Amino acid sequence: MPALVGALALAGLAASCARPVVDADELGARGPLPEAVGEPWDDSAEWDEGAEWDEWDDGAGWGDGAAWDEWDDDSEWDDDAEPLASFSIDGDGLDPGDAPPDVAASAAGIWRRFTELIPADQRTMLDGFELLPESYGGAHVYPSDRDPSRWIMGIGLGLRDELDATLIHEFGHLLTLQAKEVPPGSDGRGCTTYFTGEGCALSGSTFADYVKQFWPEHLIDEVAELEHSGDQDAADAFYERHRDAFVTDYATTNPAEDLAETFTAFVMGERPGGSTIAEQKIAFLWDDPDMVTLRDRLRAAL
Repeated sequence: MPALVGALALAGLAASCARPVVDADELGARGPLPEAVGEPWDDSAEWDEGAEWDEWDDGAGWGDGAAWDEWDDDSEWDDDAEPLASFSIDGDGLDPGDAPPDVAASAAGIWRRFTELIPADQRTMLDGFELLPESYGGAHVYPSDRDPSRWIMGIGLGLRDELDATLIHEFGHLLTLQAKEVPPGSDGRGCTTYFTGEGCALSGSTFADYVKQFWPEHLIDEVAELEHSGDQDAADAFYERHRDAFVTDYATTNPAEDLAETFTAFVMGERPGGSTIAEQKIAFLWDDPDMVTLRDRLRAAL
């Protein structure tokens, strides 16, 4: 059974893993942004040179009340993570199979929005879709048991106005962890770039270059120790010390979540004009012409 990397829930923004955590096998179970955080992604928002990143969240922390201990390797299945139904993908649609009609209709609506946002040639790595209950409060992706080079995406009900941001975040994982960027199957031994949990990021891949530029070894170790400790006060203090280095406090979870959150800000916002590390991370994606082209394609549906 694939393991969960991250989960950001709705009310209270509590971290909640649907599957036991083992390194980084399932990613980005991310819920909607608090209202205060939505403003930075408004196209009309202007950047102030040297502006502190905390202006982008008005003090609304992503991890307020987050139950970091739920991310422990010993965490167990939560009923909230049990899918209401699982679907195979049929072209631009879903095969309803034996799902109840109301569940199939809800899944079809979310999937339809995903296909509106994400071009067909950019979602070929997906192998299936799960509809999660509203109580799950977020979304996730994880490698398929059938073929680890392909992925399953699960989206919870009730995301409402934050559905687009959540879908883009999950696509950020799929884009940067797909097999041509991070070949599956490695156990990490001999990896000279970064071992994601799914595999060793290829040299020159977006993931490898991002980690090389923004995640020194001591930072990776510190964040891993925080996650293992389950000390929420220490986690909050870490974010406060590094507030100008992350677009949200959920981004401090690990490099994969940082990259997915940064990708979401990149797609939904404009190019930053400041020089904080968080702004440099967004600029890193702007400096990639292929990413800019993809951004334009995604924004056509926003």
